[in-house]
Amino acid sequence: MPENGLPRQIKQACKRFFRTILGPNVENRSRPILRLGNQAPAQRFLRLPPHIVSPEEIVPIPGRLHLFQNLERIIIDEMSMVRADLLDAIDVSLKANRRNQLPFGGVKIILIGDLLQLPPVVPREEEEILTDRGYETPFIVSAKALQHLRVRFVELSKVYRQDDEEFIQMLAYLRVGSEVEGVVTSINEKCYGPHRQPITPIILTATNARADSYNQRKLSSLPGPLSSYTGAFQGNFNLNEDKLPVPLRLELKARARIVLVKNDSGKRWVNGSLGTVARTGQGSVWVYLDGRDEEFEIKREKWERVEYRWNQTENRIVPEVVGSYSQIPLKTAWAMTIHKAQGLTLENVRIDLGNGAFASGQAFVALSRVRSLKGLSLASRLTVADVRVDPTLLDVVEAIARQATKWTGQGDSNQQN
Repeated sequence: MPENGLPRQIKQACKRFFRTILGPNVENRSRPILRLGNQAPAQRFLRLPPHIVSPEEIVPIPGRLHLFQNLERIIIDEMSMVRADLLDAIDVSLKANRRNQLPFGGVKIILIGDLLQLPPVVPREEEEILTDRGYETPFIVSAKALQHLRVRFVELSKVYRQDDEEFIQMLAYLRVGSEVEGVVTSINEKCYGPHRQPITPIILTATNARADSYNQRKLSSLPGPLSSYTGAFQGNFNLNEDKLPVPLRLELKARARIVLVKNDSGKRWVNGSLGTVARTGQGSVWVYLDGRDEEFEIKREKWERVEYRWNQTENRIVPEVVGSYSQIPLKTAWAMTIHKAQGLTLENVRIDLGNGAFASGQAFVALSRVRSLKGLSLASRLTVADVRVDPTLLDVVEAIARQATKWTGQGDSNQQN
């Protein structure tokens, strides 16, 4: 199950965690805690461009002084994919918008994620610019804003996705690059070859091109007419087309494999639920979800672009919808990239690394999406070279582990020295 469709016990554990970190009265605080999600929402909230930005380019956002001055904490997810220069830009922006020269303008920043998962995407030409600007690496740990701060580390030590101790230990070894040869051999023995019948797994690939090729080839091979659904924009929704949650032109056929990309308000499915198209209609698609016998109608949904305002009367931050995009909330899903699968939990996965993994954490993220070894198959043998761990990040993670508070999800954390 995807993380944004967490089982009740995990949601309760998350609440206990934030009470531990933020204090027992976190739910009754009058000053707001803003969850920005990952890198892209943080850029949109602070109106930062999606490229390297110079400090002198960052100026206060008109009309938002009260909003920023009343912020207490900001939460940013998937910290492994946040670049060092972006975190520094967030620091400069908060200082400018709050008129406060304390680090991050005096706002507490909560960064959540695993540094040994997928790294940020940095074009080669931007790598050179970052080096010229004094960044040792593009990773968040090289952000200048963090260099002289006292940071509290908390290690979440309970695994919820898998319950097979053998598989959990294998993944723990691969995450840090330990016992790699033995683990790779064992996984190949158990998982290389065809997927168990009659299950149709989702294929995880290293590149967009390979995932697109799988999906287009499978869709074309299906008999019957092609149905097309066109997305619609309202107001100010300025995402580039390739970053839309669902393609502007969505093409489907009966029997197409799909993934839902938005939680259902009725809690019948979550973002990441897999299924098969039963039939298509005018403005709706009917699907069978994996493991369910009934047919569900999937109607057009909206994704809203929100800007935050400070409501002086109510003394709180209020979201204001400034634009929206509507489309059928699903995509073809015989295959998807490992990058897009980060954060998902999947029952049946087939991994096709093509010419091999090319990024640190890539093989680990792919393997750790699946609940058990029974639900995993490999299109080609995993190699030792596929298991990439960045030595800089590993050193940082090991240093953090030595001083982190260990938190098991069962109440208050316990300090491990």
